[in-house]
Amino acid sequence: VVSDRMFTQAMCNPSNEPYNAIIHGDPWVSNFMFNYKDSSEEPADIRILDFQQVRYNSPALDIGRMLFVCMDKATRDIQRNNMLLCYYNSLSQTLMDLGSNPEYLFPFSELEIQLKKYSAFFVSVSLLTIIHALDENEIDDEGFDGEDKESLINSIRAPTQRMTAKCRQRVVEIIEESVQLG
Repeated sequence: VVSDRMFTQAMCNPSNEPYNAIIHGDPWVSNFMFNYKDSSEEPADIRILDFQQVRYNSPALDIGRMLFVCMDKATRDIQRNNMLLCYYNSLSQTLMDLGSNPEYLFPFSELEIQLKKYSAFFVSVSLLTIIHALDENEIDDEGFDGEDKESLINSIRAPTQRMTAKCRQRVVEIIEESVQLG
């Protein structure tokens, strides 16, 4: 049931217009390159890599996935609103540069609605990613090839059985937070 819903939400939903956009599809720390100047703690430049899962869908899929995959709960509690505003301000500036009105095309209030609407997708895919990313004992499992539900289910089973305490804690936090957010 969860995998069915995840695959359904990953596909373009024409009823979501006009809020669909071209999205990365797999935004997490390993798909970003950071360039630091001198001894600065802030990156001077960021580049996005790995465009294998680019699709036309809600931007909430990328934002929600970054919130859950790239941040633990303590960081999300502190940075969630800053991240959403940073994303939205950047998007708004791009839309204005293109001669459009961001408040008309994609108001901030719609971003929050979209995050809730697509929560099943980014929570499910985040759990899959975290289970693999935090698998300290990774064996040469056959991974998820993105082709079918059976591959997804098989790619979850093995690492789930050997989750570390740290991984279990992240999974519990994501599930609890998603329930709290509705």
